[in-house]
Amino acid sequence: MDKWFAPHRRLLVAVLWAFLLSGIRQTDWLTAGLSAAFVLFIICRRRQLGHSLLTVIKLNIFVLFIWLTLPWKIESQGIVQSPAGIFLATQITLKMNAILLFVSAMLTNMTDIDLACAVKRYPLPDKLIKLFILTIRYIAIFSETKQQLETAMKARGFKKGMNKRTFMMLSQLVALLLIKAMHKAETTEMALKARGFYARPSSITTKRCVNDSPKPVNSGQQPCCPSQHNAGNSGSEL
Repeated sequence: MDKWFAPHRRLLVAVLWAFLLSGIRQTDWLTAGLSAAFVLFIICRRRQLGHSLLTVIKLNIFVLFIWLTLPWKIESQGIVQSPAGIFLATQITLKMNAILLFVSAMLTNMTDIDLACAVKRYPLPDKLIKLFILTIRYIAIFSETKQQLETAMKARGFKKGMNKRTFMMLSQLVALLLIKAMHKAETTEMALKARGFYARPSSITTKRCVNDSPKPVNSGQQPCCPSQHNAGNSGSEL
């Protein structure tokens, strides 16, 4: 996939596909879109097909609950089927699966860093870009922290059940999850800053005067760059 499209173009195609399918109401077109997305999904995800299909199955478990509730309505005769509800449930099922399969195919082999770089290529607000990047990273942090805490609880012989101790342990799990995730989030933010993370490359205002030789700040002459003047006042060089 990297040989055909750059990451930022793949992201743009995925977003456009999602918007396009969201506005279609014809079932035939949605079925054709789902078929095309499924073929592309199989081609792009053939090396990790099992894990990817597991994600699709989890989505369709949610779709199952939609089919258990949406196609029915309550009338004077009791609970009866609703044609409008069946049509809407069909639309939701086709759109959700087609969008998930196509987006999964487009984002194949893309890490969070690749996705962050792809988002930064577009003229979006700086705060939105930073929020998007940190959200991607912090979701992974929450997942890792939750797995570690659950493993530690199982190692201490904890078993879930419908009793008071289970609810107490789960409440403590949520509290520890928030505390540890917050601590790791702060560590991640420090690591991002240490690696020179900015919302946009243009926000870096440090400049150098390559053709000019360095001069002492206390010589009565102004340095050629503001960054050198600030560095001289602080007693350190950039």
